[in-house]
Amino acid sequence: MSRAISKELEQWGPIDSKILYHSFFILPWAGKLNSYDIFWPGTFGILDHDRLTYRWDKVAVERHGLQIIKRWLLPAQIRRQVWKVYMKAKKELNQFQSESVKELYDKFIQFWNIALIPETANYSAPVFLRNQIRKFVPKNNLDEVLEALLALDRPSFHQESDLELFKAGLRARNKKSLTTLLEKHSQNWGWIENSYYETRRLTRNDFYQRLKGLNKKRLKFEIQKIENYIKSVKKRKADIIKKFKLPKSVINQAEILSFSIWWQDDRKAEVWRTLYKIDNLLRLTSRKYRISLNDLQYYTAEEWVDLDTTGKKLSNDEINQRKKLCVISMKNKEYKILTGRAAAKIAKKYQTRNNVNQGSVTGITVSRGPLVIGRARIMLSARNPEKMKAGEVLITTMTEPDYIVLMRKAKAIVTDVGGLMSHAAVVSRELGVPCIVGTKIATTIFKNGDRIEVDTSKGMVRKIK
Repeated sequence: MSRAISKELEQWGPIDSKILYHSFFILPWAGKLNSYDIFWPGTFGILDHDRLTYRWDKVAVERHGLQIIKRWLLPAQIRRQVWKVYMKAKKELNQFQSESVKELYDKFIQFWNIALIPETANYSAPVFLRNQIRKFVPKNNLDEVLEALLALDRPSFHQESDLELFKAGLRARNKKSLTTLLEKHSQNWGWIENSYYETRRLTRNDFYQRLKGLNKKRLKFEIQKIENYIKSVKKRKADIIKKFKLPKSVINQAEILSFSIWWQDDRKAEVWRTLYKIDNLLRLTSRKYRISLNDLQYYTAEEWVDLDTTGKKLSNDEINQRKKLCVISMKNKEYKILTGRAAAKIAKKYQTRNNVNQGSVTGITVSRGPLVIGRARIMLSARNPEKMKAGEVLITTMTEPDYIVLMRKAKAIVTDVGGLMSHAAVVSRELGVPCIVGTKIATTIFKNGDRIEVDTSKGMVRKIK
């Protein structure tokens, strides 16, 4: 990416994605259907052979995020009200049983409308809190203090699943009772490795593989490790507050923003669960209109509703063009899907250009740990976790929940994009894995098998002989 563009635009992705799965939030994201005055200015997406990258005006979105924090999160009464609205929307989505595409669409849009509050606020949370603590915290300690204060101090949905799984392993009296418990666990948590690219229903055998080789003593240890992590986060926050004598007003703001970050994690879990409902209705649509499931995944949510209500199909040419390259352009609270020459022109303009001859990169340390030396494993997708060996250094563009299998194997984690509140940051801290994000070019300058050094004290990753 050219220097002029990189100063103006922030990036999310690229990640594996299909249009339909992520398109439900596009209209709310653009501000068309959102009743909370939430939108992301100057945003567009490029989907290149199922690899999706969003870019947006960094300054404009940052300013808007600060407004969302002040308007919807900091006032206690308003925050409680929007949380109730969120829980109601979540409950209705959970209880949805109809075969109506339009009804599911309406409930999912309603959910996304309110869920964009933490999504937008969290983007600006580090900026907001940095401004609040800079008068109390020396400049050299700002990032460390921010990391501590904004950390999740309640279990993420991955930790909740693991806690329930390990406790089920402890309760099992024999193989039969374990089978029953794992069947129930798969019903509750089988969605956990879904993504915007595909759904994968985990079975009891998948969860059995997580328990395989863990005796009662080890299960108790794993449970205690998660519980101790939460306790350690709370203690670290308390120590930071005491050390820098932070006032109650700042402490309260930090607690609200930390809750907002957990709220976003809860949102992700609900989206992954809802993908099952989407897939079930997609199969009905596929049979009704004799369109392959794969082709339907290149419809937008609105086009899917239109197909189900009016029978209007996309042409095969349009679908094939979207499979190759398309651009999601958001303007004036609407969006368009561009293909062909129009999409190629935009994609070429924002094509990343990097110097691949560098031997090191720097980024943001989001999970501190000892110096790590290991072999690089470049994983641009989470779809083939068997390619990565335990103890390798995971290098990727960014992580999403479906990367958890890879992250558990990693000796350290390095990403091209992301910040203090990114998925990679949150999960690497939970796992206790050193992590550096926002290097911009790590996936292009390192190769599989390179011997590299990850130094979180300096935020540096370098190739060594």
